[in-house]
Amino acid sequence: MQPQKSFIALDRLDRVMVVAIGLLLAAIGAVIVRGDQVGIAVQSYSPINKASIRASIQVAFDETLVSASVESNFKLIPPVQGRLSVSQNQVTFRPAEPLTQGQEYTVTLKAGVQSSTGRLLKNDVQWRFRVAPPRVVYLGPVDSIVQNLYLADPSEKQVPQPLTTSKEGVIGYDVSPDGSSIVYAQLEAHGPANLYVWDTASATSRLLYECKDAACSGPVWRPDGGAVAFEKVELNSGTGMPPGAPRVWVYDVASNTAKPLFSDNQQLGFMPRWSPDGRRLAVFNVNAGGIVIHDFTSGQDSVIPTVGNEVGAFSPDGKWLYFPKVVSITNSQYATHLVLVDVSAQPYVQHDLIPDSDPSDDVEAAWLPDSKAMIVARRLPHAQGTAPTQLYVIDIASQKATPLVVDPAYSQSNMSVNPTGDTVLFQRFPLGKSGARPELWTVNLKTKALQMVAPDGSAPGWLP
Repeated sequence: MQPQKSFIALDRLDRVMVVAIGLLLAAIGAVIVRGDQVGIAVQSYSPINKASIRASIQVAFDETLVSASVESNFKLIPPVQGRLSVSQNQVTFRPAEPLTQGQEYTVTLKAGVQSSTGRLLKNDVQWRFRVAPPRVVYLGPVDSIVQNLYLADPSEKQVPQPLTTSKEGVIGYDVSPDGSSIVYAQLEAHGPANLYVWDTASATSRLLYECKDAACSGPVWRPDGGAVAFEKVELNSGTGMPPGAPRVWVYDVASNTAKPLFSDNQQLGFMPRWSPDGRRLAVFNVNAGGIVIHDFTSGQDSVIPTVGNEVGAFSPDGKWLYFPKVVSITNSQYATHLVLVDVSAQPYVQHDLIPDSDPSDDVEAAWLPDSKAMIVARRLPHAQGTAPTQLYVIDIASQKATPLVVDPAYSQSNMSVNPTGDTVLFQRFPLGKSGARPELWTVNLKTKALQMVAPDGSAPGWLP
């Protein structure tokens, strides 16, 4: 008797599974032979559609990148001088100069950008954006106890739009250099004043830093947008003690923390002003009897003795810092002059903008982008007290003053120069008019053409 043969019969489901496993093994083998064909992906990029003239270009990937592969594959048309940096999965290009208003730019990241795992960008990534005209931010309405932030567009005849709707009010703000956000100090119902950020892209606000039992004010962005310096006053609620004196603090965006500028808590300070490179911070320090410039790189402090208690601003090239001083013209006549301090020299060298004998009264100033001239709100020599101030362009080298806006029917102040340096935003107050309110205007430096931006506002600034 022959032995019985045995066999395993494959049903239809079994055959399907065998085929599927075979195909899967074949696919795995193909990937091993040909490598990863999916590649890395872009998670986000900006700016989109419209951009400010100071916008930075940013691209985020889904993996950490190899820097060298990005540098050879990044392209901007028309080309612009600037600095390209890579931090983990983030690519950032910061232009060295303002972008051209009205110009359309094309950004391209070519295939070949590599991640740290060896994966590649398989296809080119490309998009376009157009540079929009700068807009104007200001506080208003002036005749109200509660003021909020407003936005106006000088290029369009539209009613200014409110950015904040605080019931207690906004008491100070600063626009980030790239125009992506505005930091502002907002009063709260229970006493403190906290720091908030308004985001340009989403048109929404969020709490940046809670000042517990303290009032924070005077916020100023570091030029790279990575930190905010501000004044902080402890309220000492429930202690029976009065509020404390102002001290300067610095909030770090990356770590979401804030700490005093000076390690010695007895050091008082206010009016923080950043240098253009963000390495130094100038504040008026009561204890030091003048302006203290703190160098974050060396950790050292330098003092500029002053009798007054104001800090001006660094020039755009970082060479100068100005501050006001009071001079005696006659036994009964005094005037305010501006002192320029060459902070690029060691030791610092002071330079008077005009001679002490000049009877002109220079109340405030704003730098032009080339750092060779200033816009000055000047009270004429024959005018005294509360007489109107007019706008002049002062050449630093020659001390020559050229009239810009001189109108005896108005007093001009609160100047701000747009990033391209061709237009000055300022506040004007009509004189001799009942119920008059401060108005916001612009003047073109070349044509001297004037344009009203808002009929009721103060503290104007540019939103690039």
